[in-house]
Amino acid sequence: MKKMLKGKNSIYYNVCYKIVCFAVILTFMFTAAACVERNNNGNVSLNTQQQTNYDPNNPPRDEELTEKLLKEKEIEDGQVYLRQDVAVATMVIKEGVSESKVKKLANDYAKKLKKKYKNMKVRVQAVRNGENLADVKLD
Repeated sequence: MKKMLKGKNSIYYNVCYKIVCFAVILTFMFTAAACVERNNNGNVSLNTQQQTNYDPNNPPRDEELTEKLLKEKEIEDGQVYLRQDVAVATMVIKEGVSESKVKKLANDYAKKLKKKYKNMKVRVQAVRNGENLADVKLD
């Protein structure tokens, strides 16, 4: 019984890990949502190359870059989406991937986003086990 309560294989560790991951993602989403500006009508306006009907609860997703992101062997999950005037990429990194590789991957995607969305700010965040491994911001 004592073995189940100690170490990385414990029940408490697994529960805490899931709670921390959820809290990090939720915090990131609330931070991004706080940056939304509204025009005189109360509607959200996007400063992107293509204007779309913007729903803050379901931001427009860049399907092409999300698909490329998910094909990376180091990435377990993630997505690329647009929030107001920020192009955002989130990555959940697999176990065993070095921090230098994670930072290189985050910087590469930040450059790809900046090239595609020239007039927007860019933010790329990579996490693993609730720990932030990379947070790249380009203005």
